[in-house]
Amino acid sequence: MANLGFTILKQLYPNVNPIISLRDSSKFTCRLPDNNIISMSSMIFFLLLKGETYYQSRFKATLKYTESEASYENFIKSWKSPVDKSYDFRNEDLNKKLQPLLSESNSWEDFFKKMYSNFERNCCILMHSWYLDIYGFLAKQPIHYDWTIDISNQPLIEYSITSRNSRNYTRKLFEYNPYILGGYFPSLISYKKMFRKSNVKSKTLKRS
Repeated sequence: MANLGFTILKQLYPNVNPIISLRDSSKFTCRLPDNNIISMSSMIFFLLLKGETYYQSRFKATLKYTESEASYENFIKSWKSPVDKSYDFRNEDLNKKLQPLLSESNSWEDFFKKMYSNFERNCCILMHSWYLDIYGFLAKQPIHYDWTIDISNQPLIEYSITSRNSRNYTRKLFEYNPYILGGYFPSLISYKKMFRKSNVKSKTLKRS
């Protein structure tokens, strides 16, 4: 929903400084085979699989602080370095699935791309128990991900503000899917919510 926020900001405050700052603390939930739901860092998940964060990929974000740039460059250097083929995933099933990919990979980048290509939507299930360990191993030192984004380069999107008295309805939203390395995709989500009566009518704000 970031593009929606950028659109509203540019419409309400057209003269505002277009360079905004944010800290990437985004998370997503992963459902495990036993139906337990855990929270994972989407920032680290994207970094390991793609070598860049969602904000870099989608909005061409740049790091705010010089020291963070050095830490990030060190991570990328490690990510592109030869894999440790003896790395232990500390689980027999994981080792059976991932060790063959590890043994045929030339770098950690190569390994993660092979893993995504082979397992795609199951990546979070496979990675949840060890992704923080391998991230720490590759990053070497803490990285503070404060970003800047130039919203003047971001497209305006159409959106509508609607008031309803009905408690049950289906509405089209943009849903975040961490398994797709592009970010957001249109999805129909059905949910129940109570609204107070209102005289506000439906209104659509179009691109300027």
